[in-house]
Amino acid sequence: MISLIEMWQEKRVHKRITLSLPIDYEYLGTDKKECSSTVSKDVSEGGLRLALNKFYSPKTKFLLKINLEGLNRIIETIAEIAWSFNAQFSNRYYSGLRFVGMSSLDQRMLKEYIEMRGITKTQQLS
Repeated sequence: MISLIEMWQEKRVHKRITLSLPIDYEYLGTDKKECSSTVSKDVSEGGLRLALNKFYSPKTKFLLKINLEGLNRIIETIAEIAWSFNAQFSNRYYSGLRFVGMSSLDQRMLKEYIEMRGITKTQQLS
Protein backbone atom coordinates (compact mmCIF):
# COMPACT_ATOMS: atom_id res chain seq x y z
CA MET A 1 0.00 0.00 0.00
CA ILE A 2 1.30 3.50 -0.88
CA SER A 3 1.61 5.99 1.97
CA LEU A 4 0.27 9.54 1.69
CA ILE A 5 3.83 10.84 1.83
CA GLU A 6 4.84 8.72 -1.18
CA MET A 7 1.69 9.74 -3.04
CA TRP A 8 2.40 13.47 -2.66
CA GLN A 9 6.17 13.39 -3.16
CA GLU A 10 7.59 15.96 -5.53
CA LYS A 11 7.70 14.62 -9.09
CA ARG A 12 9.45 17.57 -10.74
CA VAL A 13 12.80 16.95 -12.36
CA HIS A 14 13.86 20.62 -12.55
CA LYS A 15 14.12 23.24 -9.83
CA ARG A 16 11.21 25.70 -9.99
CA ILE A 17 11.58 29.34 -8.97
CA THR A 18 8.96 32.00 -8.35
CA LEU A 19 9.19 34.18 -11.42
CA SER A 20 6.61 36.48 -13.01
CA LEU A 21 7.14 36.49 -16.76
CA PRO A 22 4.68 37.86 -19.34
CA ILE A 23 3.15 34.97 -21.29
CA ASP A 24 1.01 35.09 -24.44
CA TYR A 25 -0.78 31.82 -25.07
CA GLU A 26 -2.90 30.31 -27.82
CA TYR A 27 -5.15 27.29 -27.28
CA LEU A 28 -4.38 24.69 -29.97
CA GLY A 29 -7.49 22.55 -29.54
CA THR A 30 -10.04 23.98 -31.99
CA ASP A 31 -10.42 25.89 -35.23
CA LYS A 32 -11.65 28.86 -33.22
CA LYS A 33 -8.61 30.89 -32.20
CA GLU A 34 -8.38 31.41 -28.42
CA CYS A 35 -5.53 33.71 -27.42
CA SER A 36 -4.82 35.57 -24.22
CA SER A 37 -2.06 36.85 -21.96
CA THR A 38 -1.12 36.17 -18.37
CA VAL A 39 1.90 36.20 -16.08
CA SER A 40 3.72 33.09 -14.87
CA LYS A 41 3.59 32.22 -11.17
CA ASP A 42 6.73 30.09 -11.27
CA VAL A 43 9.01 28.61 -13.92
CA SER A 44 11.43 25.71 -14.40
CA GLU A 45 13.34 24.29 -17.33
CA GLY A 46 10.55 21.78 -17.82
CA GLY A 47 7.43 23.90 -17.41
CA LEU A 48 5.61 26.68 -15.62
CA ARG A 49 2.52 27.53 -13.59
CA LEU A 50 -0.09 29.97 -14.85
CA ALA A 51 -3.39 31.39 -13.67
CA LEU A 52 -5.89 30.90 -16.51
CA ASN A 53 -9.43 32.21 -16.98
CA LYS A 54 -10.96 28.80 -17.65
CA PHE A 55 -10.40 25.12 -16.94
CA TYR A 56 -8.43 23.06 -19.44
CA SER A 57 -8.04 19.31 -18.97
CA PRO A 58 -4.67 17.53 -18.83
CA LYS A 59 -2.89 17.06 -22.19
CA THR A 60 -4.52 20.22 -23.64
CA LYS A 61 -1.90 21.91 -25.80
CA PHE A 62 -0.97 25.59 -26.12
CA LEU A 63 1.48 27.67 -28.07
CA LEU A 64 3.31 29.83 -25.51
CA LYS A 65 5.31 32.99 -26.10
CA ILE A 66 7.44 33.57 -23.01
CA ASN A 67 8.98 37.02 -22.64
CA LEU A 68 12.41 36.78 -20.99
CA GLU A 69 12.37 40.28 -19.56
CA GLY A 70 15.68 42.07 -19.60
CA LEU A 71 17.07 39.92 -22.43
CA ASN A 72 14.81 41.27 -25.15
CA ARG A 73 14.03 37.65 -26.10
CA ILE A 74 10.78 35.75 -26.60
CA ILE A 75 10.75 31.97 -26.47
CA GLU A 76 8.03 30.15 -28.41
CA THR A 77 7.15 26.62 -27.40
CA ILE A 78 4.35 24.09 -27.31
CA ALA A 79 3.23 23.15 -23.79
CA GLU A 80 0.54 20.89 -22.40
CA ILE A 81 -1.52 21.00 -19.23
CA ALA A 82 -0.12 18.60 -16.61
CA TRP A 83 -2.61 19.58 -13.87
CA SER A 84 -5.23 22.23 -13.17
CA PHE A 85 -7.42 23.28 -10.25
CA ASN A 86 -9.73 26.14 -9.29
CA ALA A 87 -7.94 28.90 -7.37
CA GLN A 88 -9.64 29.35 -4.02
CA PHE A 89 -12.05 32.33 -3.83
CA SER A 90 -11.50 33.07 -7.52
CA ASN A 91 -12.88 32.35 -10.97
CA ARG A 92 -9.36 31.52 -12.21
CA TYR A 93 -7.57 28.20 -12.50
CA TYR A 94 -3.99 27.43 -11.55
CA SER A 95 -2.49 25.18 -14.19
CA GLY A 96 0.88 23.49 -14.47
CA LEU A 97 2.12 23.27 -18.03
CA ARG A 98 4.88 20.97 -19.27
CA PHE A 99 7.01 22.06 -22.23
CA VAL A 100 6.72 19.51 -25.04
CA GLY A 101 8.12 21.32 -28.07
CA MET A 102 10.98 23.63 -27.17
CA SER A 103 14.11 23.96 -29.29
CA SER A 104 17.44 23.08 -27.68
CA LEU A 105 18.58 26.70 -28.12
CA ASP A 106 15.50 28.00 -26.27
CA GLN A 107 15.93 25.32 -23.57
CA ARG A 108 19.49 26.49 -22.98
CA MET A 109 18.42 30.16 -22.97
CA LEU A 110 15.61 29.46 -20.47
CA LYS A 111 17.92 27.43 -18.21
CA GLU A 112 20.50 30.22 -18.12
CA TYR A 113 17.80 32.84 -17.53
CA ILE A 114 16.32 30.86 -14.61
CA GLU A 115 19.78 30.35 -13.09
CA MET A 116 20.57 34.05 -13.47
CA ARG A 117 17.24 35.11 -11.92
CA GLY A 118 17.60 32.55 -9.12
CA ILE A 119 21.02 33.97 -8.18
CA THR A 120 19.66 37.53 -8.34
CA LYS A 121 16.76 36.64 -6.02
CA THR A 122 19.14 34.95 -3.56
CA GLN A 123 21.38 38.04 -3.52
CA GLN A 124 18.36 40.30 -2.91
CA LEU A 125 17.45 38.24 0.17
CA SER A 126 20.94 38.56 1.65
